Amino acid sequence: MVAVWSRGRWWCAREEADGGCGYERAPPPRVHAFAPLCRCGVRCSWVQRRWWCAALRCGFEAHADPPRPEPTRVAASEIALEIARATAAACTNAAFVDADADPGADSASEAGSVTDSAESEADYE
Repeated sequence: MVAVWSRGRWWCAREEADGGCGYERAPPPRVHAFAPLCRCGVRCSWVQRRWWCAALRCGFEAHADPPRPEPTRVAASEIALEIARATAAACTNAAFVDADADPGADSASEAGSVTDSAESEADYE
């Protein structure tokens, strides 16, 4: 059977009543540089509000990201509070990580002593 190009698609040359097969195929759309990669490593195409494998090999299909709410302004006091909480959490974590360290390890030998680092800095001056 031969396909014909009409209205931006390939169609079976014969009507179904005349023994045609009803074939219809749109050409793959252009591939964009920001498109994700599919399972076979080819950039995907955006068709019908979804990402599809542009090579039509692996059957990859992915929905678009859900719509995100508009950004809102955050007060400076809220930002300062969040930074303070993150700092407190980091300090607490550091305190407990040191407490869980191997008691047999010599912390001075691993990190170097203050006098060792002062002497080494004097050597480079």
